[in-house]
Amino acid sequence: MAKTDPEAMTLNTPVATIGIRGTQVGVDLAGDKLNVVLMEEMGGFVGEVLVSNAAGVQVLNSAYEGTSVAGAAGVPSAIFIVSKSQLLNTFGKSLHGLPVQGGAANNYGADQASVEELLKEALAEEALASEEAAEEEAAEEEVAEETLAEEAAIEDEPGAEEVAELITDAGEREEETSAAQDRIKVVGGDYTLSERDGAVIDPAAPQAIGAALGDIERITDETERDDTP
Repeated sequence: MAKTDPEAMTLNTPVATIGIRGTQVGVDLAGDKLNVVLMEEMGGFVGEVLVSNAAGVQVLNSAYEGTSVAGAAGVPSAIFIVSKSQLLNTFGKSLHGLPVQGGAANNYGADQASVEELLKEALAEEALASEEAAEEEAAEEEVAEETLAEEAAIEDEPGAEEVAELITDAGEREEETSAAQDRIKVVGGDYTLSERDGAVIDPAAPQAIGAALGDIERITDETERDDTP
């Protein structure tokens, strides 16, 4: 219908005017509530539908797009998507009686199975599609989390300057530790020699050893703190 002239097919209702540009459309009017759904014809063709009243206009140009109007003063709603199961549930009986021979009309298989069977099949297909979409979303979230973790790990890695500084600090601490150990050896040796020879023992020797040991303990604690992530 009206494949060449958009004004060739106009459907007037108490709620809104529906202009049809050569396509299949479902119209559900209950009291002052109007629902319009654009359908796909056999072969995949989809035309265009214009729903308008004094309050506004809405254009449908993709399969399964719909709009609703609540009363003559109501603005045609934002476009929403109608699932195949919803379409069959609302328009199944009309589709069952739709003549399809020699034309492009699409009854969505209503001439080969009951509306109940078609509805059951559509619901199963939609449930499967929803499950697959959820799995795909979960996989994408997992990839995103892994990417963030990798980026965080890269940010936590020390740069060249930090590495050089750590190496320098480690070298300095190693030198301090070695010097403290040398002091212990020297002072300890002197202390042992003095004791063996019966000489007077330097009273500062034990304190010197203790100070050197304290330096080693301090350096070890600092190294452990720096190595802790």
